[in-house]
Amino acid sequence: MSTRVLRISRPRGDAGLVCRFVHQLTIRSGVAVSARPSPQRRGEWQIVWSDGPTIGTMRQYAADLGRAVAGVDLDHLTWSRASRSTPTDVSRVIPRAMTG
Repeated sequence: MSTRVLRISRPRGDAGLVCRFVHQLTIRSGVAVSARPSPQRRGEWQIVWSDGPTIGTMRQYAADLGRAVAGVDLDHLTWSRASRSTPTDVSRVIPRAMTG
């Protein structure tokens, strides 16, 4: 039995396909989308973006791309949407009268 080692210095075989897929999602969604190896599932990719569409909406965009994502198995992707909001961002929204 052998253990397969994923070398960071060499891109995975499907990296080019995923790169094109992410580019199409960026165009479709209007937010910067990127991909990285999935931390939850070995050998799969995680699609990552901040703010913008929900995970469900982004999955629908991916499904709508159809043949443009040839070679990318949508069932073998994980999805991660992060929020860039910070407490200082929220304080700008709260009226000064409410903050004391």
